[in-house]
Amino acid sequence: MATEFGRRADQELIDELISKDWFDAPLAKRISLRQEAFWGYMEYQEIYRLLWQHNRSNPPEKHIRCVGLNDPYNWKLYNQICRDEKRKPNQEERRLIWKDCNEKNWLEALKAFHQPGITKVLGIMGAHHAFTRYREPSFEEVAGQKVFSGFNTIRFGNHAYEEYGDKVCNICFYDPWESRLVGAPMQAPGGGSIERVISPHFSELAFDLKGSPVGELTDDGIYSLGYEDLD
Repeated sequence: MATEFGRRADQELIDELISKDWFDAPLAKRISLRQEAFWGYMEYQEIYRLLWQHNRSNPPEKHIRCVGLNDPYNWKLYNQICRDEKRKPNQEERRLIWKDCNEKNWLEALKAFHQPGITKVLGIMGAHHAFTRYREPSFEEVAGQKVFSGFNTIRFGNHAYEEYGDKVCNICFYDPWESRLVGAPMQAPGGGSIERVISPHFSELAFDLKGSPVGELTDDGIYSLGYEDLD
């Protein structure tokens, strides 16, 4: 497994956590909070618990390793500026805080452990990090509109797809998408067609966008920026 919610610098702590004789909940919390102060959710820590339970219940050859992908942010500088000086970081300070934050480094962390043809990887991360063939658009806000400004961001999933090709796929949970209008409410993907099918008929539903009628739905939200006809 590879996770956004753990740092490359804390790989030894992650290894220690899921190989202990008992589940060390404080260590799981520490690993989560060292990555991001926002990521101390119990649900993320429960993922570590499930991995620990699996490894405790199975022989070594069936153990699952967890690879921390994320970057080593400079939280000390961030806190000094935001908490102590009560201001936002300037451009140069942001470069220092997020130094070496590049999702190509996530792929390199994975490659240190993944053996194609032998091991398989489940990545757990936010949807934008998981984009594979799709390129995320950048935009500027102009007169209340989000205006396309290029494809300037390359995500971990893009790098993984370039490295491993069609062996990589993206599984995304359904959620609202941003509008092209600044400050507008979130909108249902595909114009709400998916919700009209799911809500009255299904409590749970999964589908493949590739080669299916659902994949032919068009959308005019933020993800359509830079694409003439997003479907």
